Amino acid sequence: MEIGVDIIENKRFAKFKITHDHLNSLYTKSELSFLQSKKYEEKYFAQLFAIKEAVSKALCYGFSQGVSPLDIEVEIIKNSPKITLHGRAKEVFIEKGYSSIDVSVTSNDISLAICIIK
Repeated sequence: MEIGVDIIENKRFAKFKITHDHLNSLYTKSELSFLQSKKYEEKYFAQLFAIKEAVSKALCYGFSQGVSPLDIEVEIIKNSPKITLHGRAKEVFIEKGYSSIDVSVTSNDISLAICIIK
């Protein structure tokens, strides 16, 4: 079992709204659709990114080690995050013999995400 945690100030994501290339390097098309449905509020950018960071940390394979933020796709279903892994993140998950990913996120002025991988 591995645990990953990430915390981030929501206001850090205000500038990302206007940088199209940067958004496309962090968020999948479905995540960008979700963000659009939330009127691009900073807290949702931060929540999704905190979840991606927490998952990468639980995998023990950070973004600087070959896992891309696009390899970790987050879908929010009834306020509960569901994770789909792609690319190197999926390979690491399979190589390590994991079977489940659980994530929780909360947000106010900061977003805090916790991931447990078993």
